[in-house]
Amino acid sequence: MSLLARIQSFDQLLGELGGLFGEFWPVGAGAFFVSLIATPICRALALKKKIVDRPDDFLKPHKKPIPYLGGVAIFMGWGCGVLMGYLRFGMPRETLAYLIAGLAIMLIGLFDDLRVMQPRTKLLANIAVAAWLIYSGLGGDMFHILTDLARLTLDSPLEKAVVMVYSVPVAVFVIVGACNAANLLDGLDGLCGGVLGIISVGFLILAVHLALLYPPVGSEDQQRIILSLAMLGAAVGFLPYNRNPATIFMGDAGSMLLGLNAAMLILLFAEAGMVRWLVGALIVFGLPVADMVLTLVRRWRNAKPLMQ
Repeated sequence: MSLLARIQSFDQLLGELGGLFGEFWPVGAGAFFVSLIATPICRALALKKKIVDRPDDFLKPHKKPIPYLGGVAIFMGWGCGVLMGYLRFGMPRETLAYLIAGLAIMLIGLFDDLRVMQPRTKLLANIAVAAWLIYSGLGGDMFHILTDLARLTLDSPLEKAVVMVYSVPVAVFVIVGACNAANLLDGLDGLCGGVLGIISVGFLILAVHLALLYPPVGSEDQQRIILSLAMLGAAVGFLPYNRNPATIFMGDAGSMLLGLNAAMLILLFAEAGMVRWLVGALIVFGLPVADMVLTLVRRWRNAKPLMQ
């Protein structure tokens, strides 16, 4: 390719990126500003109602009680971003499914923050949220991904039945696993929000690359970009209050919501119908997964409950 052709191709790419930015920037901006404004309000409410995390010199080494409800602020920012996407692009069915799932997982986490849920009850609640998303149509292409991975031709009804049976639990595992991976990452001030914010940038780059690679930009491309920007804006808007020393915690309500958003993105990349996009999304989310695996291995070796 000649130098002139390369320059023209680069100019075209910049033009396409500019067009995408012009369409989608309100999603990230809305999520950021709502999260930024809602967090101190939620902090003041938590202090007034004494909804705080008290130190115990073991798992909670902070020196004074720190208010919770940061997850509520993150949800408000994230929800605003998703709604901005709806106002711009429509997609009422998908938007409703995401908002209901996000609200449910945030409330599950909030209940655990306030009252402490039994691990099995919490797991079942997570599975219920995953079932709702699958019922709403998310994760349907895990069928094709598993077919490619197993190198099946699906010539027989038995092969089709086997793959379909395995597709649903795999999708549930992705959703529940991502929620808990993000939850386990929330151990230091700013860690979960910072890492998930960086991961959302990775998802965004992957989503934009996929959208530009196979034009025109379709509904699934829009969903991937919207969820990436909503996650990024909500996490970054919360971080100024959660960096060391933190003045508010996101709690399980926030970490599980960010994990759920990551899971939805992973399954949406699977909707592209090729293994490489799913693998790329899993690599982007690799740090929380690695941390979760190491944590579970450490607990198993020390004979501690895995679901503690």
